Amino acid sequence: MVDKRQVATLLSIYKRAWEKQDPELIITIFAPRARYYERAFQKPFTGHKGIQKYWVENVVKKQKDIHFEVESIHIVENIAFVDWTAHFYSKPNKYIIKLKAIMELTIDHNGKIVTLKEYWHSLHLRNNKIVHK
Repeated sequence: MVDKRQVATLLSIYKRAWEKQDPELIITIFAPRARYYERAFQKPFTGHKGIQKYWVENVVKKQKDIHFEVESIHIVENIAFVDWTAHFYSKPNKYIIKLKAIMELTIDHNGKIVTLKEYWHSLHLRNNKIVHK
């Protein structure tokens, strides 16, 4: 069984990796064959190489001024449900993206994430005006 302290530690590293855009740090919280589902109907990014490639292509190259906050954590056995918010500047689109999301984390007996699934809604803002929902 996973406890909130373990999940909070994983999320602290996730936050630091995202805000610092660190592709080396992010893989430290994942099991070697982990699956990262950024969107419900897309194939997952798989393993350390796949997750790291996603991180470089999307976080490092396309985002800046990232801010991530956990709002709540709920645990059922080895699955954590995390309510979170984030915002960042999208370099290619030249606007701010605000996210309101739920993250589902399945955690193994070694305390590593084996599956991460994100479900999110976004607002895209330019000059404090909604560009796209």
